[in-house]
Amino acid sequence: MKKISSLSIITIMLLAVASCKNGGKVRQDATDSAEASQDASHRQDSIAASQENKNDLKFVNIAANDGMAEVAVGKIAQKNAFNPKVKKFATMMVTDHSRVNNELSALAKAENIALSLSPDTASQMKAGDLEKRKGTDFDNSYVNAMLAGHEGAVKLFTNESENGKDPNMKAFAIRTLPTLIMHLKAIKEIKADMR
Repeated sequence: MKKISSLSIITIMLLAVASCKNGGKVRQDATDSAEASQDASHRQDSIAASQENKNDLKFVNIAANDGMAEVAVGKIAQKNAFNPKVKKFATMMVTDHSRVNNELSALAKAENIALSLSPDTASQMKAGDLEKRKGTDFDNSYVNAMLAGHEGAVKLFTNESENGKDPNMKAFAIRTLPTLIMHLKAIKEIKADMR
């Protein structure tokens, strides 16, 4: 009877140890599952943050490219424009966009964003095309380009000022938007006078 009793106790102890091990496995599985869920949630947050950063980064790159193009084309207009109002507008473009470009460059540097040092190929081709034009032909082409460019810029900066996630980029867009709206109004008036 003692042998049965000792054997029963050993069997019960072995079952208890096995049960503890399985319980530990269940607890470990639950912990692993919770950690995996937390990691997935963190990845989703990272993806969302990355997408937000991607939109801000896209804004900075487009704004930098367009700003450099405005200055380059403005310098051409200072030489090639026939209409004095167009020349005056071009001077304003060179002055204002140079200032904005410097501010954007400093912002990009602070944010560790590498910007191109010159306008993209498409912008350079447009500038090359404009440079070949003279007189009223130049004035009409330049005014149309500035009208389209500033309409796009106002949309771009409005979007960033309303939806930007990076507070510094958003603040830059908010500060710059009134200047772009003023440019758009000025070029619309020049176009109306040219008719």
